Amino acid sequence: MHFSREEIQKAAQDARISVSAQQEEELLAELKAFPLQEDFFLRLQKENVEQTCYGPVEENIMASDEPGASLPLSEVLQNAPDADESCFLVPKVVE
Repeated sequence: MHFSREEIQKAAQDARISVSAQQEEELLAELKAFPLQEDFFLRLQKENVEQTCYGPVEENIMASDEPGASLPLSEVLQNAPDADESCFLVPKVVE
C-alpha cells in the first residue's frame, strides 16, 4: 500500500488542519510501516490462544454517593471573595 503527499494533503484539508512538509514526511514514514506491522501480527502463533468475547471486567472506581453531614456555613464561606451571613456575593454581570 502506497500513500502519496497529495493524499496526505487531501486528508489534512478534509480534517481542516495544516500539515507542514516535515509532518508530511513523518506521516509518510509511519504509513509505510503499516504493512510491516501487519505482517508481524499475521505471523504470530495464535493457535493456543483462548478467544474472548468481552473486555476486562473493571470494578466501579467511583465513590458511592451517600448523603453525609454538610460543612459548617462558616467553613464554606471562609474562602469566598465576598460574602454576607449566608451567601457568596458576586458582581452583577448583566447590565
